[in-house]
Amino acid sequence: MAVRKPLKAVAASYDADGFATATPTAFRELEATDTIPVANIPDLAQSKITNLAADLAAKVPQTRTINGADLSANRTFTQDDFADGTTNKAFTATEKTKLGGIEASADVTDAANVGSSIHGVAAKTTPVDADSVPLIDSEASNVLKKLSWTNIKAFLKTYFDTLYLALTGDQTIAGVKTFSSSPIVPAPTTDLQAATKKYVDDNAGGGGIGGATGSTDNAVLRADGTGGATLQASSVTIEDGGNLNVAGRIIVSGGGNYIAFGDVQFGDVIGTGAATFGYNSSAGIILRDNTDLRTHLVGGAAVASAATITPTGTLFHITGTTTISTINATISGFNMKTGQEITMIFDASLTVTNGSGLMLAGAANFSATADDTLTLVWDGTKWREKCRSVN
Repeated sequence: MAVRKPLKAVAASYDADGFATATPTAFRELEATDTIPVANIPDLAQSKITNLAADLAAKVPQTRTINGADLSANRTFTQDDFADGTTNKAFTATEKTKLGGIEASADVTDAANVGSSIHGVAAKTTPVDADSVPLIDSEASNVLKKLSWTNIKAFLKTYFDTLYLALTGDQTIAGVKTFSSSPIVPAPTTDLQAATKKYVDDNAGGGGIGGATGSTDNAVLRADGTGGATLQASSVTIEDGGNLNVAGRIIVSGGGNYIAFGDVQFGDVIGTGAATFGYNSSAGIILRDNTDLRTHLVGGAAVASAATITPTGTLFHITGTTTISTINATISGFNMKTGQEITMIFDASLTVTNGSGLMLAGAANFSATADDTLTLVWDGTKWREKCRSVN
């Protein structure tokens, strides 16, 4: 059936209802913009409307459906009747419930939500290396990052190794460390390793100290600082009866140290410092400068007169005419002992000055001439005149 568009009369003018106010001169098809009041549409026979409906129904394909329902009658569709598109998707009832539970202007990153989320999660008692914890990276504009438990342990170990003793590995420890109980150490294998009391007792022969194999009977053991052995024998022996046998010299070092034989003392009796001495039948007791002890106790070399002189023995000559005001309390580098005397023989005329360190008879200077003598005694702090001779 051909469908024709309704026609509208073409007239010079129309009234408010759209009817021509003059006799139409022509007709044209109705346009989409034309309006015709419903009251001006003539009644149509019911048979015509029925036929029109049938004709229209014939033009709508009965095979077109939505989700299995044809379009020949009114249909009510639900969300389930439509499939998801490529861009736009439908959401489920569960998702709708979730969306409905979101607060207005919700921000999942605010402190309250983050804190609540962390507090509400399940707890884990023992972390493993693959676990991670969140952190704020202050070196990267405070962005959120994660840190593995492996890296946390490695960082903390490096840090705490500088503060506390490590259980394994080499470590240098400064300062004094006091142990409330004795530490247990393994048997030593190198020179500088610690040893337990039991190890020392077991290896020292039940408390004794082992010497070199084949040591001399009664020999005094000595430490070997160069050969590598802990102890080695020496030529010094102490007999069972208490006698000390020394094959070489005895050296006395330091002031106040001496060796006593009954009432006779050697060492700082002569002076302080190192004092090596020995004895032979021709020279008697020998001092460290290999001179006869009698040289220092009896005659000494001549001394040139000067403001300050040093004795060379207990009897010596003074040469020259320079005034003497000070006499040192040493003989050949050895300090004088209280009560020791010296006698000076003058080879020429000179003056010996009385003073605080040299107290002469009558508190007066001594004008000596050739062959005169002056004997002085050391009281521990100054020289005092004992006697003089004018020849």
